[in-house]
Amino acid sequence: MNVNEIIMNKRIERGVSRKELAEGLGVSESTIYRIETNPNLNPNNKLVKRIYDILRMNVTIIVDDAPIYDEHAHEIDFESYSPTSKSIIFKTIAKEEKMKKLKEK
Repeated sequence: MNVNEIIMNKRIERGVSRKELAEGLGVSESTIYRIETNPNLNPNNKLVKRIYDILRMNVTIIVDDAPIYDEHAHEIDFESYSPTSKSIIFKTIAKEEKMKKLKEK
């Protein structure tokens, strides 16, 4: 799986629309589409790193151009994000907590 596919799958899993993610990043929805459909995406791109934060993808290592990440929460510098970005981050945190509770049952 390529970086772009991992980002798209995580966005969908988190219940975040392309439009929401685009607004959170201050880019167009078509930019998110291009990121998600580009198999040659640079995983170290600054915008990609912000996507990792917003979708709470804790990237730990890059192997064959694909990030291997874990689901553990990580520290995010909230000061550097817009209110829309913060809203998406909180939405993903809430979804993570809901999924965790469902798994515990």
